[in-house]
Amino acid sequence: MPGRDRPDTSRKMSRLLIVEDDPTISFMLSEILRSEGFEPNAVLEGTHVLEELRSKSYDVVLLDVMLPGLDGITLLRAIREDPSLGGIRVIMLTAKSDDETTWAGWKAGCDYFLPKPFEPDELVAILRRLESSTPSAPSRGDLPVA
Repeated sequence: MPGRDRPDTSRKMSRLLIVEDDPTISFMLSEILRSEGFEPNAVLEGTHVLEELRSKSYDVVLLDVMLPGLDGITLLRAIREDPSLGGIRVIMLTAKSDDETTWAGWKAGCDYFLPKPFEPDELVAILRRLESSTPSAPSRGDLPVA
């Protein structure tokens, strides 16, 4: 059984695209996720995200809402409208977690909405849950009730 400091390499490693404009947060997330056995790649702005997603195979996008270029909600809508990106899961990570933004994320099709600050273990648990479910029937987490 693998120790906490060594990832379980027998499991499928999910390729992640981190879209976060803060280089410190982006680096921290990359290091934490790499240590957990994921394959992270990061971009600092929204303008090249769709191109990146179409050129490489990703399982999950960690998407900030407030980004230079295209904002996260607009990017999420574009991802959901592109049939070639249909199996990609999207987790919104944002400090902007007011009701309007949260609902916009859910309505645009995010799989999870995780407000900052969050515990890295919580993000890893969500990613493990997504790994074990099928992309064709994405889990929407605990959707708030209107």
